[in-house]
Amino acid sequence: MEDWRRKSNNTTDEKILLQIARQQIWLHWVMWFFPIVSWVTVFVSAALIRNAKPIAIGLGISIFFGIMSGASGEGSLMILGSIIGSAIGASLTQVEIQKARDEVDSRRRA
Repeated sequence: MEDWRRKSNNTTDEKILLQIARQQIWLHWVMWFFPIVSWVTVFVSAALIRNAKPIAIGLGISIFFGIMSGASGEGSLMILGSIIGSAIGASLTQVEIQKARDEVDSRRRA
């Protein structure tokens, strides 16, 4: 006898996986690198992929470079940290979307 609870969770999981897999990677890169507005759009990007790891790592690196910038009195470190944090966050977002695409492909083959 089939467990109805497992079936509904699997269907919901597949819908979420398809939603993530269908997203455009270039759009997330734009969300991460759009000047000033990116402080809001990175949260939109994380909500779309349903994972907060890219935000935590990307903003963590930016904050680290911001602290180093204040400690050294060198303002260029803050800009560098923002660029590096955005690049790492966007690449982690791309990895999550690619994982979802690979999972969808493997499920369709099976």
